[in-house]
Amino acid sequence: MKDWEYCFKTILSTIAEGVMLASPDGQVLYYNKQMGALEGLQPKDVIHQRISDIYNIDEDYSEHHIVAKTGNPIIDRYQVYQSIDKTRISSVASTYPIIKDGEVIATFSVSRDVKQVVDLLNRTQKQEKGPFVDLSISSHNNTRYRFEDIITNDDSMLELIKKAKKFAPFDGCVLIYGETGVGKELIAQSIHNHNPVRKSQPFIALNCSAIPEPLLESILFGSLKGAYTGSETREGLIETAGSGTLFLDEINTMPLSLQAKLLRMIQEGQYRRIGDSTLRDMNCRILSATNESPELCVSNKSLRADLYYRLAVHTLSIPPLRNRLSDIRPLAEHFLEAFKNKYGLFDLEFSNDFMKALLKHSYPGNVRELENIIESAATQVDSTQKIDVNHLPDRVKENTHAPSPIQKTLNDHLRMAEIEIIHKTLKDHDFNISKSAEALGIARQNLQYRMKKLGITKSKSHSNW
Repeated sequence: MKDWEYCFKTILSTIAEGVMLASPDGQVLYYNKQMGALEGLQPKDVIHQRISDIYNIDEDYSEHHIVAKTGNPIIDRYQVYQSIDKTRISSVASTYPIIKDGEVIATFSVSRDVKQVVDLLNRTQKQEKGPFVDLSISSHNNTRYRFEDIITNDDSMLELIKKAKKFAPFDGCVLIYGETGVGKELIAQSIHNHNPVRKSQPFIALNCSAIPEPLLESILFGSLKGAYTGSETREGLIETAGSGTLFLDEINTMPLSLQAKLLRMIQEGQYRRIGDSTLRDMNCRILSATNESPELCVSNKSLRADLYYRLAVHTLSIPPLRNRLSDIRPLAEHFLEAFKNKYGLFDLEFSNDFMKALLKHSYPGNVRELENIIESAATQVDSTQKIDVNHLPDRVKENTHAPSPIQKTLNDHLRMAEIEIIHKTLKDHDFNISKSAEALGIARQNLQYRMKKLGITKSKSHSNW
């Protein structure tokens, strides 16, 4: 179709969202009028300009620059910034790479004005449900999940959800531990949305391992212009989170020097932007996560012990999928339903052999891996076929011929060793808590906490794992 470019430009000028296309070096190639209305700019004044010049920011801070460099999208990021006329703008934006022959040839962002989203939700929900609607949980707070969205039949997961719901309405820090892909941010978002006050405020997530070390401090705390070479006045994520929630994923990858500053902020309830002498109040709740045992992180000195005790007012340990076999079928069926709707493959279903194969796999990538397996299989099948074993990835097929035992990870073995050491020490001291804690070189309260967490009693030397 020779008029395809005209058609696409017409579409992009008609939709409600703001769209901006940029070259890998940060030059704006396309900017629709909705983006201009959101930011108070004219497309003719923006196209062919550099993003860093338009927004007066260091290029390294630009999400287009980060996406062009990493090739990974940044999805539904809540942003607060000023327009050219100093108007405060709140938006939810996603930035994506355009990849051709393995190279990023452009990036584009899709932005939604938060006020418009809330207005639309108000109109829609009032029409459907009447005026008495709780509008506080919606995409405007930068979340997608609530506890009700968690699919599980597993007793340990149901107990975890029950526990999390109890302390979610309060403001204590929460440390979530789980292997990669188990759904730590899903739990974090659910905690945020179960807090009656904070759920109407932003949920801001930061993967500490994804940001270069020199930038992490300024992204977290903010900076003043001139604080270091190329720095601009910019609020940090702590400020952006406001009275909402700041979720720090892979906290153990944060530099120890920055962990010390984070600890001080949590203790004092105040912080400073880089280069600023003004103290600012910290109003957000801190949730954090590790994909290694927190105790192991403290032991190998990737996580400061004093910060660990501050972050772990409440702790949640999400079991890996290989220990939750009852969850595999409902999760697989949920993912299949989603991909059927996404790709228009409405007649697909699993064969018995396919489901048996899923139950034999060890899932080192956990729930995220299962989702990828289902998408891969669903997109290989003709609409008249059932999804069968031959549609599985090769790494999963290898497990279909003989049952494979559940493999225990290093963290599992370390946990068992800790149980045995603590129980032996308790036994050697006739289960005197004070003497046993002294022998182990830890505080009495710490020992009691570990005993409760690990299920250690006088009659039980280990727990189920």
